[in-house]
Amino acid sequence: MAEVLRVADLVKKFPVAGTRLVLTAVNGVSFTLDEGETLGVVGESGSGKTTLGRCILRLVEPTSGTIGFLGRDVLSLRSSEMRRLRSEMQIIYQNPWEAFNPIMTVYQLIEEPLKLHTRLTRKESASEVLRLAELVGLPGEVLKGKPRGLPAGLQQRAAIARAVATKPRLLIADEATSSLDLSGRLQIIEVLQHLQREFKIAYIFISHDLTSVLRISHRVAIMYLGQILELGPTDAIFSGSQQPYSRALLSSVFRPDPWASERRVRLRAEIPSPIDLLSGCPLASRCPLVEEECHTIPPPRTAIGGADGWWAACHPMALLPRETWERRLADAAT
Repeated sequence: MAEVLRVADLVKKFPVAGTRLVLTAVNGVSFTLDEGETLGVVGESGSGKTTLGRCILRLVEPTSGTIGFLGRDVLSLRSSEMRRLRSEMQIIYQNPWEAFNPIMTVYQLIEEPLKLHTRLTRKESASEVLRLAELVGLPGEVLKGKPRGLPAGLQQRAAIARAVATKPRLLIADEATSSLDLSGRLQIIEVLQHLQREFKIAYIFISHDLTSVLRISHRVAIMYLGQILELGPTDAIFSGSQQPYSRALLSSVFRPDPWASERRVRLRAEIPSPIDLLSGCPLASRCPLVEEECHTIPPPRTAIGGADGWWAACHPMALLPRETWERRLADAAT
């Protein structure tokens, strides 16, 4: 598979108004993404998921780091060059109506990117709008109406049709299924999977809905206080993660087996403030495996056996014998 996106050491800091303090929203994030692949990005509210997505698209300017998209240095592009690149990098929001122009019809909303980024004739554009509507399961009769009167599921389908109109190579879905009920989420995921097969789009699927992430993602990145603490194949992480934060987070996934029992890792204390973060591991104040090094030295990436490209950022996992930290993690479970 061809590489579509390469993010390295990405950082985004926001100054705190009226002070010399800074809030670190994204803190040294690195990963790659291939054509036709979905990377699920999960974490608690405030973990930096949305800011990461917006930095990649330069909707928010990163503080430092590099973003390579199809071999181009995104952060070096001028505004005019970035506008031309927008057709290949798209985003779907949790609440599409907030991004829609309320005076436009659904047809006009889907047609707009075709007018901006293609040279289709009016007849060709009309045919393409109808094709896109059919691809995402949008009934033809809703195209003449305004999006605000539609159910949430149909609004999201319209947003997806608009986002894929220019056949992007990268699509960031930012909580795209979170406002829907379970049935609606499954339907939208099926639409996204169908479009991925059709156009080989690379997805970054940002969500706190772990069940949806499990269903759609090929790999998962688990974020905490702006950092990725674990990244690897979806099945491997959901079934065998030993990183303390990942274990605590993933224990909330719905399990269909009513007889299954799983001991949960409980983190102590509260989430630290992202303002003026201390050096060391961001989980140090809450982790049941904490070592002295955790408070002062950033955690190293430690490869986890069993799957290629699976790693976790954790001092104990790097420093201690596997049986030692696994036993300590089991002792911390309830």
